[in-house]
Amino acid sequence: MRIVHLLLLTLVLALTATPIIGQEASTALEAPVLLQRTSLSVTAAPLDAVAYSPRGDFLAAGGRDTLIRLYNPAVSDQPALTLSAHTDRITALAFSPDGTLLTAASADRTVSVWAVDTLFAMPVPTPMQQIAQHTDVVTSVAFTTDAQGNLLLASGSRDGTIWLGDPTSGVAVTVIDQFDSPVWALTFAPATANGLLLATAAEDGTIWLWGMGASASLRRLNGHQGPAMSLAFDSTGTRLASGGIDGLLRLWDLSSAEPVATVLSGHLAPVTGLSWPGEVILTASYDGAVRAWDANGGLMLASLPGTGYPLTGLALRSDGLGAEVASIGTEGMLTLWQVDLQAAQQIVTRRARENNPSFQAVVPDAPGASPTSAPQVAAAPTIPPTANRGASISIPVANIRSTIITFPLDGVSWAIDPWERSVGHLEGTAWLDETGNVALGGHSEYPDGTPGIFARLYDVNVGDVMIVSENGIERRYVVIEKRTVQYDDVSVVYPTNDSRLTLITCDLPSLDPNTGTYLDRLVVVGRLVG
Repeated sequence: MRIVHLLLLTLVLALTATPIIGQEASTALEAPVLLQRTSLSVTAAPLDAVAYSPRGDFLAAGGRDTLIRLYNPAVSDQPALTLSAHTDRITALAFSPDGTLLTAASADRTVSVWAVDTLFAMPVPTPMQQIAQHTDVVTSVAFTTDAQGNLLLASGSRDGTIWLGDPTSGVAVTVIDQFDSPVWALTFAPATANGLLLATAAEDGTIWLWGMGASASLRRLNGHQGPAMSLAFDSTGTRLASGGIDGLLRLWDLSSAEPVATVLSGHLAPVTGLSWPGEVILTASYDGAVRAWDANGGLMLASLPGTGYPLTGLALRSDGLGAEVASIGTEGMLTLWQVDLQAAQQIVTRRARENNPSFQAVVPDAPGASPTSAPQVAAAPTIPPTANRGASISIPVANIRSTIITFPLDGVSWAIDPWERSVGHLEGTAWLDETGNVALGGHSEYPDGTPGIFARLYDVNVGDVMIVSENGIERRYVVIEKRTVQYDDVSVVYPTNDSRLTLITCDLPSLDPNTGTYLDRLVVVGRLVG
């Protein structure tokens, strides 16, 4: 039996998985598509949200320290303004189409709306609206305008609802509550005469298309084996890209009556950021890379590592010929990239002509341009089991002693028997002979109510010693951190540049009796000392 909510961290389906398709273009004799320009140190805490103003005057970033910082990178590498209105992490940011409003979603269950042009005149900048209509973490926000030119704001939440309303008054137009699982992402298609189109991604892997206005409609896209973490429409609104927690990128042709996704592989971890300028798709991932893809043929045009840390988001500012992209990561850095869309198109055209001499180049954003089909692929293979026979863990202060087995990835999650009484190594994370984050999981309580192997992990505190042995060789870790995290906080198994041990179990006080699931995880982190 799989306990999905033990670690809905399904995520690492490929910390080291082998790419399937999407081979990188050879660019040795061609102009580079991606150039890393500069990096700004924003905060010591992880960043989770980033957005460009359409006017090009501001770049906003927010994250775990609850603050929103506005930058003008062309002027200074220091924030022009710092905004504070939330009591928990910033999960998403968005500017209105005219750049006059900024909205922020937070884990404190609220959405703030800021009038950008008034902020510098305020002694203490405050939001014009604080919308508190959700009962759980707000995961995503997006602006659009309706056919009458009215500005609308949408917010999605882990409570399974989508709020749609007037951002200036905070008055709801409608609340969509048909979901059976939390909302992870949402985005609007470019406005058309047919009304509004909102794409939303649910935790169960489904993507819903909500047609609003003169022609109301509802469509469901199936294909993801886990949550889609990022969404982006092309400039026509007829194609949609979705980045999955499985590391795969899916492209949907919405002109088809029953769209089947073209699947591109290349990232080795969840796709956390996504933008679609012209015929190029840009992605960011927990694997630390920014990638550029040909939206028509599925060719990977470029792949560049960032700072070496997992990337948590991506934002785009484009002028048609080129683009500037901002990526954010868990080390609190904001990295700016220059994107040469013309160079990308040259690579696409050359490769297409090599494969088809009669090929006619598609001009980016040309009316009526439709994507060519790319090969379909199966889900990524699971990672081979880590060899950890003869391994055990001992935490003397908590009287925890256990052999260490492997909790394997089964393509969706870690397969963990609810009655398993051993500690398990989460396959795909580092192992003892590697530099990195060794992640171990175990139950705090079994289904019959008896204490689990990690029931006494609550007795462990900073400074305590944890010992892991393998074939007679001991490795000692000193506890440096103990905290609880929300069940969907995948950062606890991020790769690290130092040798550490991370223990994860269900946080007993967070049990939701209505659903029988744990909303939080208890995490204990130790640093290798010998």
